[in-house]
Amino acid sequence: VVRGWRSGVCPSERPLKQSALGDGYACGLDTRKTVWCWGSNNAGQLGVGDTLPRIEPVQVPRPE
Repeated sequence: VVRGWRSGVCPSERPLKQSALGDGYACGLDTRKTVWCWGSNNAGQLGVGDTLPRIEPVQVPRPE
C-alpha cells in the first residue's frame, strides 16, 4: 500500500476510474479526470516536471 492511497481512493477523496502500472511507478485517473502518479521517476515518467521519486501520489498537471 502506498502511503496516502487507500482502497482505490486518491488523495482528493474521489474514487479512481482507471489505473495503470509501469516499471516502478503507477498512475490513476479519478472521477474528475485528474491524474495522480507515484513511484520511480528517474526519466520523468510521472509527468510532474522533475525526476524526483514520489512515495505518495502527486497530481499530474494538465497540458496547456
